[in-house]
Amino acid sequence: MIGAGRRVDFRVVVGDMLFALFLDDLVALMNCGYLAVWFELDVLHPTLNYNQNNVHALFK
Repeated sequence: MIGAGRRVDFRVVVGDMLFALFLDDLVALMNCGYLAVWFELDVLHPTLNYNQNNVHALFK
């Protein structure tokens, strides 16, 4: 999932990078036998996206 408002070209770059990372991690399994891999990058709804964390305090 990626935050709403990101440009399509940015989402494509991120999706390509993530999928390549997944495939790199799975190459050994793919070499041992059949494996199907798929990935969908979805956009979070701008209003119906709920989260809470205290991580930002670490970087102040």
